[in-house]
Amino acid sequence: MKGWNEVDRKTAIAEFNKWLDVIDFEGIRYSDKDEELPKEDKNYKLLAGRVIKTIVSGQVSFAENYEVIFKLKSPITDKKDNILHTEIRLRTELLNHEYNSAVSGLKSDDGDGRMLATICAFANMSKHKIDHIPYKEAAKLQAIVSFLL
Repeated sequence: MKGWNEVDRKTAIAEFNKWLDVIDFEGIRYSDKDEELPKEDKNYKLLAGRVIKTIVSGQVSFAENYEVIFKLKSPITDKKDNILHTEIRLRTELLNHEYNSAVSGLKSDDGDGRMLATICAFANMSKHKIDHIPYKEAAKLQAIVSFLL
């Protein structure tokens, strides 16, 4: 996207793996090698690939404290089209009570609702705002947040 700082793939992978270290992710680290992975790690590689692609494009970058900075293709606006947000920042962790509060009242089998609530909690934004971003943007946020859980 115009104005975003694109990153080469090797750098993006290194940044992604460093972020995994910072957030204390307990899974494997990403590699472009086509080694045979266990079934559960293939899902990881698919999600990781999606996140790395957003880093390469410049849509995702990391703050000094490794907060995720997710640049929106279309800004979040109010009813009068005033721009409210051009990016979403995701914290690297939630406190237990913050997570519980976010998903309070949602059924345990409501995976989409729970993921949306979790994104809102990591972003410290209302559901109303996150609900108004394009589906493809939300899918990218879901991929990122899946590593934070």
